[in-house]
Amino acid sequence: MSIVKFPCNPEVFEGLTEISVTLPKRRANVKHKNLYGPVPDIPDTLGKEVDAALKEWYTTRGQEVPPDEIGIGAVIDAAEAAEMARLEASWAKAEEVLPSVVPAYGTPEFWAYHRAKKAAENAGRAAEGLPPLPTTKEIEAEKAKKKAAREAKKAAKAAQAK
Repeated sequence: MSIVKFPCNPEVFEGLTEISVTLPKRRANVKHKNLYGPVPDIPDTLGKEVDAALKEWYTTRGQEVPPDEIGIGAVIDAAEAAEMARLEASWAKAEEVLPSVVPAYGTPEFWAYHRAKKAAENAGRAAEGLPPLPTTKEIEAEKAKKKAAREAKKAAKAAQAK
């Protein structure tokens, strides 16, 4: 409980200059009910989410989940775990090849680091079945080729206008 004192007019309150008011402690006894039923279990993996979706789909139609579709989520989770293990192994391999601190730009150590990094990246792309990254010469040749094509198009347009 707390007591609060308010100033008042002494003529109205028989000579008192302030009046004390006692405020009771507030209590809220509210019991919360879940009006929408129990809280659903939220799936934390893709496989559990697939299993829950299949179960919901068949349940809404009044059917049981077919035996060949039971356990699809576990297969998905196993494939996802295998892929994550493969990625973590490749990341660890890349970290072994390259130092954790990049040398100062322009030093011979930097260029050795840069070549090793690019070789590791191209090796990773080759393992995934992708082509290697283009070299600077290839990029410049592609730009020159596009520029020549634009110039030829402009020249053809100018010749046609005459």
